[in-house]
Amino acid sequence: MTVARWAADRRADADSGGAAQPHPTWKACAWYLSQDPDQIDAEAGLFLGRLFAQAPELATAADLAKRFVSLLSGSDIAEFDEWIAQAANSEFKSFANNAVRAAITVRSKARSAGLKPSNDKCMAG
Repeated sequence: MTVARWAADRRADADSGGAAQPHPTWKACAWYLSQDPDQIDAEAGLFLGRLFAQAPELATAADLAKRFVSLLSGSDIAEFDEWIAQAANSEFKSFANNAVRAAITVRSKARSAGLKPSNDKCMAG
């Protein structure tokens, strides 16, 4: 379940008479999900706790997203393969199975050829 689907479900609950609690904007949610728990304030931490209790797959998606960002700065193919296997059973399935492997492969080959990451954009043309 993505944040957008979770939010839509909450709006539908509110429209049908359920109690909607105040929540941060989708941009704030995305930022909270990308941060380590010690980097956000207590109120945001409580919000994420409620969010993850209602949609545990979002906790998995947040973890996968953070790990993916850290993979971009490295070249550990075994770790990447583990990420792919875990992502294949999550909201990241399509993302993991398509563009990501190609992008990492290109980046790895660029590094092997001595290109710096800031030069990766030169490979597009």
